[in-house]
Amino acid sequence: MKHLTRTLMGAELDLAVLIVQEFPYPAIVGSRAAWNTGPRGTPGLPIFFSPSTRWLDGGPLIDEAGITVGRIEDGLYGSDLGPPGYLHAATGLSNLMSAMRSLVLSKAGEEIELP
Repeated sequence: MKHLTRTLMGAELDLAVLIVQEFPYPAIVGSRAAWNTGPRGTPGLPIFFSPSTRWLDGGPLIDEAGITVGRIEDGLYGSDLGPPGYLHAATGLSNLMSAMRSLVLSKAGEEIELP
């Protein structure tokens, strides 16, 4: 099912990050995004990943991609990735959320197919 990149939140946003970063076997397990879940029919040991809410997961991605983040106004944060012109600009309720939306936007575009 296709989802609008700029509105992704929670486990769906984290799953989208796993997909665009090409982590092996991304999936939602329970209510959290995880990778290493194993190919269909072969269970793996899931490794949970929350880059949109956990700095330990999302911070290195921000640094690696060169994403600019900052507060726009109370309760709203913005980010951009790439050349000037806001081609991959996104907003969110936190720096991490907006940055992960920008990351997915830069690699997948305005929509992403999620399982």
